[in-house]
Amino acid sequence: MSDLTASAIASHSGIVDEMLAPDDLNAQEGLNVKGMSPTQQAWRRFWRHRGAAVSTVIMMLLVIAVLLTPITARYGVSEQVRDIRDGNNVFLSPQKIAWMGTDDIGRDIYSRLLYGIRTSLLIG
Repeated sequence: MSDLTASAIASHSGIVDEMLAPDDLNAQEGLNVKGMSPTQQAWRRFWRHRGAAVSTVIMMLLVIAVLLTPITARYGVSEQVRDIRDGNNVFLSPQKIAWMGTDDIGRDIYSRLLYGIRTSLLIG
């Protein structure tokens, strides 16, 4: 009985082999499936994780802002926007002279924020 079954299977597979082209045989066996490298799998998994992707984009924006600090920051860390004798440089609202306004002693908040981010990134 086993000889009969083996010959039936052999003849059946011979018929299937004749009916399928060589490319179809490879596809049927799963030989032409393109795999991904472990690095590609890790990147795909990383970018599909919403929290990781958003955090990475935010971090890159902060790094770009820090790199552009010498261009965009008009004042130093402790430099005041106007002369201290003017008396009206305290708590200025956002305007052309200070994009985010000033603090209690007239320093530009935008410049201080960028220099603070720079320090935090260097320490981190």
